[in-house]
Amino acid sequence: MACKRQSYQKRNQRVQDNGHAWILGSSIASLASAVYLIQDADMPASHVHILESRITPEDGIPTSGDSVGGYDHRAPCLPLLCDECTESLLALVPSSNNAGKTMLDDLNEARSNAPPTRLFTQNGHQVEALEPQKISIGWKVRMNLVTFVLKSEKSLGRKIICDFFDKIFFNSSFWAVWSSAFGLCPWHSAVEFRRSLLSYFHDFQRQKEFPGLDRCRYHLQDDIILPITHFLQEKGVDLQFNTTVKDITVDLQRSHRSISAFKTVQNGLENTVTISPPDVVIASLGSPISGSTKGTNTRPPSLEILKAEDKLDENWSLWLAFGASLGSSLGDPYNFCTRVGESRQETFTITIRGVEFFGHFMNLARADHDSISIALQNSNWLLNLFIPRQPLVPYQSTDVQVMWGYGSAPQHIGNFVKKPMLWCSGQEILTELLLHLNIPPESILDRSITIPRVMPRLAAPLLPRACADRPKVIPECTANLAVVGQFVDIPDKTVATVDYSIRGAQIAIYRLMGVQKVRNKDKKYSITSFLGL
Repeated sequence: MACKRQSYQKRNQRVQDNGHAWILGSSIASLASAVYLIQDADMPASHVHILESRITPEDGIPTSGDSVGGYDHRAPCLPLLCDECTESLLALVPSSNNAGKTMLDDLNEARSNAPPTRLFTQNGHQVEALEPQKISIGWKVRMNLVTFVLKSEKSLGRKIICDFFDKIFFNSSFWAVWSSAFGLCPWHSAVEFRRSLLSYFHDFQRQKEFPGLDRCRYHLQDDIILPITHFLQEKGVDLQFNTTVKDITVDLQRSHRSISAFKTVQNGLENTVTISPPDVVIASLGSPISGSTKGTNTRPPSLEILKAEDKLDENWSLWLAFGASLGSSLGDPYNFCTRVGESRQETFTITIRGVEFFGHFMNLARADHDSISIALQNSNWLLNLFIPRQPLVPYQSTDVQVMWGYGSAPQHIGNFVKKPMLWCSGQEILTELLLHLNIPPESILDRSITIPRVMPRLAAPLLPRACADRPKVIPECTANLAVVGQFVDIPDKTVATVDYSIRGAQIAIYRLMGVQKVRNKDKKYSITSFLGL
């Protein structure tokens, strides 16, 4: 359907007309949208409604368990990377711990008081430290990168990274760093690799620490998501939990389509929400953490794969529902939710009490408060291990250490444990890891608990796609709808960071509400960065 370019609302026009905002789905992008509506668009908090299927704000948190039964840390494997949009969001939310300060102040203080993460890579049965300023990128690798980034996204299309680079490149120190920082694998989207290079290669060249390896004091949920949720509740935002959305009604008005109504189901009761002309709808589409299955120290996770149509996750259901009403302007969710063989990864969380394993790696780091990332590039499972500053979770016992990792190729047979990672118990995964590091398993296994978790869509945002597979933040020919999350398309930006979801939320609210706040110009770097000049 042909449509004229939509003219955005004048600033505060929707607010002046008593408009409401309906935010559908659970994600950091949904929360960020609510913050921008209140703080930048001046919408009354009581007019902001967040509808999601969780029972409580703490329901479905990424880390569960305890020191006795073992922790289960469902890490998204995405770096925080405090870029412009993330900083702008955190600067809008008051600190819950320090009066007169913001969440950004808290995060900056936490980061300034701790050294940066150190990266180690595998060298035989040993691990060796990689210092950013000492990594040498050979001229052949540099020229390959230059040739690659000069290609257009249109020419890259659905191609994957290994279509452009050889085995020598994937064995290089540079790839070990970059793939660890951004969770990239050779079979992932060439477009995403190019975007990450254009965004962060300059920082990699100039800084004394690795981009993408920073973490909060504990993790994203406790340091960012829960504080923002509590802030919104205190402001008076209408958070409706245990609520699902269905039966979306779309009206055609002057060649533009508008959401006019949808139905909700809350505690078994059905209700119809009517969308008035000044109202807006923001929907969070897709979820990388949906459909995960948990194993135990002695049992592998179930490999049952649920279909998207089975309401595997509310955000996938929303995408399918909006797609049925709005057609191709909402992209193709099936490109991302059905390719489990390419998007599946397996995470594991190791809980250790009173053994020397943790101290062994702290000695490698030459500091007892460093955090460490270890890339085992010789592993058939493509294992990565992250040992964060302790404690990882609030109220963690002082005699317990928790670390987590993931395998990007869990379908392959292990180097030492001769079966696929997908078929392994937590204890077998830890055995494979220890043997890679030349550590006798016997001294560790009896004093540790490893919880594995299969994540069938964890790398789905990084899959190859066509230009039309991801919708724009403001879909074509729509008047009151924005979509947010890791599956929308923001030109030139890489989805491999948390900042991407927050940026999408900012774009959505500023355009729907007519906010014309001055933003810093995006970083632009010349090709000389890749030549080391």
